[in-house]
Amino acid sequence: MAAQGSEVPLRPATANGEVSSEVVADGQVQVSEGNRVETQPLQQQQPQQQHPPNAWQVIKGVLFRIFIIWLISSWFRRGSAPPEQSDPTGIARQPSRNLFPKDTLMDLRVYISENEHFTEFNDSAPLFWEHFDLVYGDWTSGESGTGCYEHYGEIQTTENIKSNGSMYIHIYFTKSGYHPDPMRKAQYRRLATVSTTRMLNKYKRRKFQKTKNLLTGQTDADPEIIKRAEDYGPVEIISHWHPNLTVHIVDDHTAWSMGAVPPPLDQCLG
Repeated sequence: MAAQGSEVPLRPATANGEVSSEVVADGQVQVSEGNRVETQPLQQQQPQQQHPPNAWQVIKGVLFRIFIIWLISSWFRRGSAPPEQSDPTGIARQPSRNLFPKDTLMDLRVYISENEHFTEFNDSAPLFWEHFDLVYGDWTSGESGTGCYEHYGEIQTTENIKSNGSMYIHIYFTKSGYHPDPMRKAQYRRLATVSTTRMLNKYKRRKFQKTKNLLTGQTDADPEIIKRAEDYGPVEIISHWHPNLTVHIVDDHTAWSMGAVPPPLDQCLG
């Protein structure tokens, strides 16, 4: 069979099924098998070499990647906006503010009582400490020049407290000239008074152990403790309190919204 250009002679096909081939000049391969001749194209030529991207294309690719990274990072950094607070009528609530401006003169009164709800303002016995004209936000006053004041006193324990009764401390701060007693109409103002109440004593279990010395057969325990173990059993519940108590005033004037105040400041909002 004739082909364009030069020819490569084909080896004749034999009877036992041999296959012969021929490569012609136009880039085709002729395959002969028996009495059948097939033409198959060679592998396509290699694609032309691409030109390297110019500087503008490189800059656009870099800027696009920077934009994608910024978009993803800003999505994760963005916190959910707090919902707007409103009352049942639909009116938006204003952020809270401190009722006591900086440098406000304040009076401190500390009462200790066995009652959780204190109403004994006219009784002088529960009054433990009274200090007038404290400057709110002043960090240079006091005996040590750090804005701290100290007071020492003794607490009279009643029979009820000795029998595992509770003891509470009631702390009141008022603007100077006001009183925390609601019954004093001329001296009481709710927005000029802040207070807190805490149980002063805590309870713990004490176990009695009647251990004896194996050599002497005697115990090293106090005879009074042994007698209390015989009267109250091996476990006794005792009441105790720490001899030192610190009162801190929160000096913060941030306009917080409801639900956005971080702990422990959220416990100081009324």
